[in-house]
Amino acid sequence: MSYEKSTIMHKTLKTLSFTLLFILVFIAHTSASAFVKINLFESTDIESDKILLGEIGNISGDDHLQVEKVKNVVLGNAPLPGKTKKISRKLVISRMKVSGIDLAKIQMTSSDKV
Repeated sequence: MSYEKSTIMHKTLKTLSFTLLFILVFIAHTSASAFVKINLFESTDIESDKILLGEIGNISGDDHLQVEKVKNVVLGNAPLPGKTKKISRKLVISRMKVSGIDLAKIQMTSSDKV
């Protein structure tokens, strides 16, 4: 193999290695930042007729579309004025599943009931 071909091959492999490294770092960063964090409040007042997940907890994450989707998950009807309603963690998880939320990308902190 000539010196010129060897140099070209070496540069190509170097470029390919750098590209692969960049792709792996990008994928790792995207995967790590794709989590949506949910911190449910201990209690809250609901102003509308439906209880949305975004009304009973703080929802955050880097994927703004996914955050909005999680915030808009309907958990049920709001209680009548003067009444209370308990929302279980199990119900929140169930409603997210039904809404097509990938639970593997959710980090939720809360008590068992809100």
